[in-house]
Amino acid sequence: MPSLYDGTKAEVRALNALITMSRAVNAVHGTLAARRLADGVPMAQFAVLEALWHGGSMCQRDLAGKLLVSGANVTQLVDAVERKGWVTRERDKRDRRYIILHLTEKGRTLIAAQFPRHAREVAELFSVLTPTEQNTLRELAKKVGKQEKKGKMK
Repeated sequence: MPSLYDGTKAEVRALNALITMSRAVNAVHGTLAARRLADGVPMAQFAVLEALWHGGSMCQRDLAGKLLVSGANVTQLVDAVERKGWVTRERDKRDRRYIILHLTEKGRTLIAAQFPRHAREVAELFSVLTPTEQNTLRELAKKVGKQEKKGKMK
């Protein structure tokens, strides 16, 4: 459904682009989240495991930045995956203010088993686009996403 806002052509076009992009992201996330939950791992917890598996051990602040969540939210996520035995916390020996997160063997085994299927499902969802379209989508999304960082937002 397009925007019903009676603004300028540029505003309505931008609002329609945002609505379409948001709906697409929500649809993809919803599908993937349902599949991860069926595997017994809520999507947010899966994201924690994936970030540590691909990025290695890291402090909670860095994890929050990678997941685009608040410090309080990442603490709740880490609490949940720690209770399941998938990660451990360790105080940084050089700077005790930092808590370093490590995948346990149980967590590593879980993500290593589930991630290939996740990657196939993502590829399946994006197969409606050609490889060139997927690359174009990525470049366009990066361009829009970097607006605020470049100071272009007023």
